[in-house]
Amino acid sequence: MQSSGPDKGTESFYKINKVAEEYEMIRFEHPGGRLLDSLQKRVVLEGVDSLNLIGKKVLDVACGTGRFSRLFRTQGAQVVGFDLSRAMLNQSRDRQSAEAYVEGSALHLPFKNGAFDIAVSVNAFNHLPAFEEAINEICRVSKRVILGLPHRHSFLLLAYLYRILRGWGYRYTRHKATRYKGVPLIYTRYFSTRELEGILKKNNFEVIRCPKCWIIPFPYVPGRLIKAVQILEKVAVRSLHRFGTFMAMVAERK
Repeated sequence: MQSSGPDKGTESFYKINKVAEEYEMIRFEHPGGRLLDSLQKRVVLEGVDSLNLIGKKVLDVACGTGRFSRLFRTQGAQVVGFDLSRAMLNQSRDRQSAEAYVEGSALHLPFKNGAFDIAVSVNAFNHLPAFEEAINEICRVSKRVILGLPHRHSFLLLAYLYRILRGWGYRYTRHKATRYKGVPLIYTRYFSTRELEGILKKNNFEVIRCPKCWIIPFPYVPGRLIKAVQILEKVAVRSLHRFGTFMAMVAERK
């Protein structure tokens, strides 16, 4: 994907070898990160629900280091990992995340219409200003899609404050710049369920479920408080499910 503007910065950031090498360590290899990882995976599997994944052809778009490729592979699926960043794909390959790996742009998937039973993308299209084009493509090549994305209606006051600060990009970029000096701006967007449903409907897809979870700033939670946070998250989801921070929207072709 050759582009300019904030998406170009996102593209450049994830192509940095050091970023790819440290990605899982920084994000998920600590108590808060492990909790975050488990919550997101739980929500995605809730979206899949009772679907038998054994032998299903799954495309993981913008797979990164293969976190969700591995999840689907452990469920018996045949997974193709797809990413723009060769550095990320190398990490995914080293972890044996998928059966095959393809480098390319999410805006131009090199696959035939309906080639996959399921196409999944988690925490990727929120970094892509041309997200609607990417969703169109993921719908074209699959019979069912799973979009794991940050949900706009979550911690409402914080959400609106951060959106004012460069549409969620300010906090996100500042956090990464403390570790990777001189990194480019990373575009980040939060989505509403209505917005995603509208795009999927245009592609003749119908939303069948959209489970959510609350994501507190887990990386900053001391390990001794993780269990308390888990209880808080469960209570929040049950009582305030409309405002979950992370959602896995699942839709299938009509």
